[in-house]
Amino acid sequence: MINTWTGFSEDFIASCGFDKNFDPCTYPMYKYNIQKNKWTGFENLHYVGCNHARTHRDSPGYGNYGAFLVVRNDGLIAKNTDHSKNDMIPQVPGTIVVLKLNSLHHVIRDNRLELNPESYWISASFSYDEKMSQEEINTKFKNFLSFHKSHGYVAV
Repeated sequence: MINTWTGFSEDFIASCGFDKNFDPCTYPMYKYNIQKNKWTGFENLHYVGCNHARTHRDSPGYGNYGAFLVVRNDGLIAKNTDHSKNDMIPQVPGTIVVLKLNSLHHVIRDNRLELNPESYWISASFSYDEKMSQEEINTKFKNFLSFHKSHGYVAV
């Protein structure tokens, strides 16, 4: 199960401090290396970053579902393996992606987007067990972005 929608405009995401160079990761993201659990400073949201990701399932400890707000994307797409990327919207900053975490998924090249040399896909995310509505997910990410901006993490 996957659902994607445009939650916020790219300009709004940039105004909150998430520009094309944003990188919260603690060590270099080598190809197929996923970095997660870096806390955003807001509630239970953490950053997930990767430079492509092999097909995998997340461990049961992460919850049944994951909601991801794309804050940087250098030409990649996160998706379940049984979905065609051409049936999904390009995951520009501001896109919200919901995955069922125990289903096979990966992050691969999306030819519809310009590929930058670093090829990072970075999101703020949270996991949960019971289904949430788009409105609930949008509200949580809106509160996160307001928090991020109010703490001076704005692009200059």
